Amino acid sequence: MDPIATLRSVLAATLTARGHPEQDLFDDLILHKSRLRNLSLDVGHPSPQEQRELQSGKITIHGRSLAVNADFAQQVIFLAQQLKCSEKYIASILHTIMAVNPNMGPVNSIEATVAEFHQRRRHLVDCLRYLFEAAALAQLPDAPRLYLRLEA
Repeated sequence: MDPIATLRSVLAATLTARGHPEQDLFDDLILHKSRLRNLSLDVGHPSPQEQRELQSGKITIHGRSLAVNADFAQQVIFLAQQLKCSEKYIASILHTIMAVNPNMGPVNSIEATVAEFHQRRRHLVDCLRYLFEAAALAQLPDAPRLYLRLEA
């Protein structure tokens, strides 16, 4: 699961009082502080160096070197250009999609990659929305202690 998706789940569970520990929320917020602060929907830009790396048949994703075929490389380069983001970022999403669904065809895997790309962006925006709503509710006289802590 994407780390921002995890943060989104923790925020939702904690803010709706479903018994999720507050400390987990604050730990996750600290972990993602820079990404949230910068409203970081930026996931890099297409890079000639990353394109060459892909076309050579290898790419490093999450510190692991992976051998890739020409079809995978073409799909990643195409998606990175269309979505205006890093080839490594798209390769990591596509690799995850293909690992979970090894029998998925190329068209479906591209569609699933685009859907996951936008889902991750949505999770980040949801996290920000939850935090802003909690900060606004912290202004109320009977605001829960958690909301007051989040506002600070």
